[in-house]
Amino acid sequence: MSQMEILKKELLRSGALSQEEMARAEDYALTRGMPLDEALVFLNMVDYELLGNTLSRLLGAPYRPLLPQPPDPPETIGLIPLKIARRFEVFPLRHDPGGNELLLAASAPGEREKDQELIRLLPSGLRLSLAVASGAEIRKAIEVHYLGKPYTPPRELELPDNFTIMDPAEAENIRLDIPTRPRRNILLVEPDPARAKALKTLLAKEGVRVAASASDPEEALRSVQEETPDLVVFNRRALSGAFSETQAHCNRSGIPTSAYDALAPLLLGEAYPYQEVGEALLRVVSLVMSRSLAKTPEKLKETRRRARYVRLLALRMGLPPARVDAVVLASWLSAGPLGRELAKELERPYGVPALLRPRQGEGGRGDDETASSILSLVAAFQGIERRDPAAAADARRVRSILGQVTGLGAGDPVLEGFIHLLRDENFLGRLGGPMPRVLLVDPAAERDSGLVLRLENEGYDVRVVRGAREAAGLIREDGAHLILSETALPGTDGVAFCRALKQNSKSKEIPFIFLSAPGPVGLQARCLEAGADDFLEKPVDLDVLCLKIRRLLSERPAPEEGGGVRGRLTEMSFTDIIQSLTSGEKDVMIDLKNGDRRAQVFIRAGEVIHAKTDRKAGEEAFYQVMSWEDGTFRITPCREFPERTVHASAMSLLMEGARLADELRNPAEEED
Repeated sequence: MSQMEILKKELLRSGALSQEEMARAEDYALTRGMPLDEALVFLNMVDYELLGNTLSRLLGAPYRPLLPQPPDPPETIGLIPLKIARRFEVFPLRHDPGGNELLLAASAPGEREKDQELIRLLPSGLRLSLAVASGAEIRKAIEVHYLGKPYTPPRELELPDNFTIMDPAEAENIRLDIPTRPRRNILLVEPDPARAKALKTLLAKEGVRVAASASDPEEALRSVQEETPDLVVFNRRALSGAFSETQAHCNRSGIPTSAYDALAPLLLGEAYPYQEVGEALLRVVSLVMSRSLAKTPEKLKETRRRARYVRLLALRMGLPPARVDAVVLASWLSAGPLGRELAKELERPYGVPALLRPRQGEGGRGDDETASSILSLVAAFQGIERRDPAAAADARRVRSILGQVTGLGAGDPVLEGFIHLLRDENFLGRLGGPMPRVLLVDPAAERDSGLVLRLENEGYDVRVVRGAREAAGLIREDGAHLILSETALPGTDGVAFCRALKQNSKSKEIPFIFLSAPGPVGLQARCLEAGADDFLEKPVDLDVLCLKIRRLLSERPAPEEGGGVRGRLTEMSFTDIIQSLTSGEKDVMIDLKNGDRRAQVFIRAGEVIHAKTDRKAGEEAFYQVMSWEDGTFRITPCREFPERTVHASAMSLLMEGARLADELRNPAEEED
């Protein structure tokens, strides 16, 4: 049972929450895509202190409030980098310099592997003691104390003991006669007067009062500021990006908005467009399957990754939204008996059972055949990853193996699309920060060796050279974060090379590991006396080597953040960039240039929240960038974000941008 499930059970058992309240919080968490504890606090059902004390009682660890006061002393926060605090969901509370002891609040103390990994990443000699706090409180504390966001403690309304609104005896003699209120008080934003008039008439017949109408976003904004409506309905097709400022104001004021693309679905009562319904179904299925796989975390991780790859590839192949959703659903439901049972319920309209059956021959290449090929291709790739990680890191070998396993011939668009996707993923994978440079000095080393591929797969930028002289030149020009060297080198041997580096003030801090063929007695001692940090005899256990590298690099200051990821839009389209970054839930800023034109797009937790060009902002700016066919881009991690101006989902943005691009290409084409 997960910790969140244990917390939920205890809150119900203790009577802190009713079953009805918990169900409402779970529904809210699901629809908003947030953790349950965060939803409970947001809905004012519990506070951070109640969650913390409940966890303390369950886990036997002390609870200390995190928000009112900063860490003690304030510089304690520097002991835990922001990236580690977020990754492990921990927050530093107090540091005792005398005993070098750190009290750390954790959302899940006592998870042995996680605790051990955290200890390896902390400064050596630091003694660690753990307290407990809810994940919601830790995330809020990180926002406040690391990122400087303001925090206003909740205030309870205090009333005198004798305060009453009405005498109870008097209240019994009063009958409240409350008139029936119309279902909705709507502000209609429609630029076409004829359409606006027709909609008002039809809505009035349904008992809905259109309190006001507006013909443009500016008029709508004035109307909202004068009188608050229950709902704002606008014509998405006609207004789209131009409505973003009004929509942002409505969101800040808590006024819901709804949009229609055409009158027919609205008048037929189909209030929710397909995209919203499809996304809701996917969230439900992914939640159910995630819970069923909770006890097998590796299986769950693999299934999530499969769903992500399948979605990105289906989008690249241009499948219609319903078929994209179908193949993503199939990828989730392919994991285990429960998934296969649920798949039977999605025969119509998705045809999931057919997608889960093995492909029978090539046949035509329609949407269904393409969707089936995508699913089998990604599943086959994950099989390669499990059996041979080195092969999975080599695009040429992946293409060859997948062609044999799936029967897709050379040049098949689905196969080539997937290879391109893997290259883009590897390219964007550098966003976590600059890749540490590892210099491999070995006359027998090859670029495509298992050692090099494994290190690159671990996220290192590996440079291979044959001898000490060439290595020294690279170190002078580009530097290195770690050196792996053979002892037997042409010209100067490895021991002398190591000693020279360790005696130089500019290179003495670079970790140095010898990877040596078996040598004479005393070789290891000579290497360590020369200043080497470690010595491994060939053949090297790659798992052990990677652990040693990780430990050595964690003990050094992290490399300075570089310039992010750069490229050209002709090599990776803006649409592909957005799809990859949003599905990966990245926090990034994209800088784009096209001649004299400049643009920026901000993505927070996988959502596009702001876009701007030289003259436009919001969705309108996003659509403008989508029309750029050439230019350069630079993607960098981002922590501080501007105010939100984009509220549509990434999929809605891309679909609307594609529609606008089609209209530009076919200006003479008119609406039916």
